[in-house]
Amino acid sequence: MEEVKRWIEIADRDLDTASYLYKGKKYEECAFFCQQAVEKFLKAIMIKMKKDIIKTHDLLVLAEILGLPVDLRENCKELTLI
Repeated sequence: MEEVKRWIEIADRDLDTASYLYKGKKYEECAFFCQQAVEKFLKAIMIKMKKDIIKTHDLLVLAEILGLPVDLRENCKELTLI
């Protein structure tokens, strides 16, 4: 699926940016790009599962829609800045 591939490629770039920022000790900015990467990965999964993508940056909401296990939902909650 081309759209899934596109979302994953963008998420991978965000993750690369997060890694670069972490090495530069820019932790707040690193966390932001980690959140962005996870959001895009979750939305790629939603597309793959043929679920409608909703406009939200809340990883916990996305995790709940996907039915992720509780431990992963807690990780999503930690990364979501509301």
